[in-house]
Amino acid sequence: WSEPRFAPYGTLMIAGEKLVVLDEKGELVIADATPDGYRELARAKVLRSRAWVMPVLANGRIYARSNKVELVCLDVRPSANP
Repeated sequence: WSEPRFAPYGTLMIAGEKLVVLDEKGELVIADATPDGYRELARAKVLRSRAWVMPVLANGRIYARSNKVELVCLDVRPSANP
């Protein structure tokens, strides 16, 4: 499958059974990593400037950086209160 709703450039990584995608417009997307088709779980604009840098997942946090050294840290650990 392919998904046309992304900017022309971006980076992605796989974490467990999820894709973590950061497109060049600074949007971070979490999607299921499955051969059955694209299923987006979350999308958020996290950076204001162009981003071609690979996101990093460490200790339940996603770190994303733009080309202009803007850096964000997103806590994606499961909530204690579901």
